Amino acid sequence: MHSRDFFYGNYKNHPESTLKRIAGEYSKLTPEAQEALRDVLKERGLEEMISHITPKTESKGDLSHLSADDVRILINQRLEKGENPEKIKIDLKERGVNLYNMSLYESRSEENIERRFMELQSQGKSKVEIEHILKEEFNLDKMHSAKIPERMRATGAGLIVAGGVCLLIGLPMTAVALQAKVRADFKLPVLVLVAGIILLSWGIRKRTSAAKFISETENNP
Repeated sequence: MHSRDFFYGNYKNHPESTLKRIAGEYSKLTPEAQEALRDVLKERGLEEMISHITPKTESKGDLSHLSADDVRILINQRLEKGENPEKIKIDLKERGVNLYNMSLYESRSEENIERRFMELQSQGKSKVEIEHILKEEFNLDKMHSAKIPERMRATGAGLIVAGGVCLLIGLPMTAVALQAKVRADFKLPVLVLVAGIILLSWGIRKRTSAAKFISETENNP
């Protein structure tokens, strides 16, 4: 399917007689061609050629049944055609796809997979056993399973950095609060420190778990 710019580039070079003929078949044109024709006619002051015609609109079917992968493919296809990301987001929402909810759901799903991964690893399960159990419990394909350790290593690094930042901020705040000796001033520093410790420990655990699995994979491909 051609874009609006493709049709615009053709129509703008047509003489008025040709545009009039095309306007006569307006209802048969694609939405992209209709938009391009309207723009060209407006630039030439010939809007009256289609002033009596209601623009054709694409039917918007419900897309809520699509999987996250299907939605991602659809978005990439539309982006490749040059569509505005915000326009795509609004259109998908009108058709039953909430990108924020989908992203949140995917994030939680990935976190559950990673937690289960580490749980199985702590139980002494082998690489083959872990892959099999995850595939059965989460309906993962082989490609998805193979990406889990690398993703855990990356997210673990991010958590370590975030935890380190919290500690760097929290420690000076705690020192200042100790000098001030005001109880109320301890709440925020303590919260920041606790958050930093949790993030740091969780990140280290993910990195260690991923590294162990990757090492096993390299030794037993």
